[in-house]
Amino acid sequence: MSGSQLECQYSGDCSAPLCPKLSEDILHRLYWFPKEAICSLQEGVPVWVKRQRKIAKVVAPENTGFYYPFSTLNHRMRITDHTKGLNPDNPRAAT
Repeated sequence: MSGSQLECQYSGDCSAPLCPKLSEDILHRLYWFPKEAICSLQEGVPVWVKRQRKIAKVVAPENTGFYYPFSTLNHRMRITDHTKGLNPDNPRAAT
């Protein structure tokens, strides 16, 4: 099922910056911080939503200020309490 066809009971009240209903073209331009909301769907969620949930659960508090581009979340990665995204204060981090 493509993102735009996904049925979501939470879409009206959702504040997650990354949504499975968005097209991958749009998602590839977005990023997420561990302090931000995550999709509330429980069934049929993409693997990148599951990675967001795991990062939010295990990442060390000092690493919550680092962001994760969708492209990073959409690739296989090992997630531990030492997992750290990109530094928003480093303009070269996203290049």
